[in-house]
Amino acid sequence: MNIRKNDLVTLGVYPYTYRRARFGYGVYSHEMRELFYKEIRETGDTLDSGGEPRLAPMYYTAPLVNDRVYIVIRARASPPFRIRIGAKFSRGMCLLLCTHMGSELYAKRHVLKKVCTA
Repeated sequence: MNIRKNDLVTLGVYPYTYRRARFGYGVYSHEMRELFYKEIRETGDTLDSGGEPRLAPMYYTAPLVNDRVYIVIRARASPPFRIRIGAKFSRGMCLLLCTHMGSELYAKRHVLKKVCTA
């Protein structure tokens, strides 16, 4: 099963996959990160409990749902950050466009199932 650009895919249910592999990972934009820092400055709570400065998150997780269809933007992609999924880091991922939310997500290729070819 080769996943290529513009293919329609969905989440394939496999019993051997890691639980966290059933999630997609999206990158926060620069504007969202600046909004986070603006809120931190307004509250005055710039340090965490350990005395370290608070950092804006780099990515967010979104569940991959069986009923939704995703469009493959890049069949082989690596995110601009390292995600630890199971025993391996962020290898074997692809970039998807969620047709429900309209956002781009990175997901593991081995948990996806091709619906049709574009």
